[in-house]
Amino acid sequence: RGTTACTSNPPIPTHTNLALDFFLLGVQKMLLTEGEKILLLQLFKPSEWGAFALVSNLGSLIARLIFAPIEEIAAANFSQKTDTQTEKQTLFSSLSTLQWLVFLEGTIGWLAASCGPPFAMLGVLILYGPTWGGSEAPGVLQGYLWLLFALALNGILEAYMYARAPPQWLEVCQKFNFVAWGGFVCAAYTLSVYGWGALGLVYANAVCMCMRIGLCCVFIYKQISDTHTHT
Repeated sequence: RGTTACTSNPPIPTHTNLALDFFLLGVQKMLLTEGEKILLLQLFKPSEWGAFALVSNLGSLIARLIFAPIEEIAAANFSQKTDTQTEKQTLFSSLSTLQWLVFLEGTIGWLAASCGPPFAMLGVLILYGPTWGGSEAPGVLQGYLWLLFALALNGILEAYMYARAPPQWLEVCQKFNFVAWGGFVCAAYTLSVYGWGALGLVYANAVCMCMRIGLCCVFIYKQISDTHTHT
């Protein structure tokens, strides 16, 4: 009885390099996150860390339940290209989708930022009781609801950037992550010196998010400029 040999095509070098870049980005983010925790533990009191952890776990429910599924589907859509589309058509089709998704997530984030803060105290009292209600947690939650607007914009913009970025730009992202991390730590340290407490951590995160949003905007602008240059 004859046998059929199973052969598999070797991975394309470009795909291998791209996978390696994404892997390195993931490792880098993990190391920066853990390093960030170690550094900030030295800057803030345990009670401030407790309030921030409580609020971030509560506020991130919106990011995990609403924003994350949208961003995963969007990233898959942004990376697709049909055989009948040119690079320019693919770009503007993706940008059109991005525009609507930025509007969608931005609206959700803006509603949380504008309507949520008045109910922060009530929410903490109902969910966690008077002990946390009498702490700084309600004020931190108010700030975190504003941070959700930046998280919404950053999430969908990064989903687009990582889906469309060439390997050279991923290297830029790897280097910029250190810059954004440095901005976060500097902002957190400065705010801790001035006694902002756990709310300072929220504002430091907002600084980091704005820096990352800025990088995404630079990438989109560069894409559009390069497309017009080559046409």
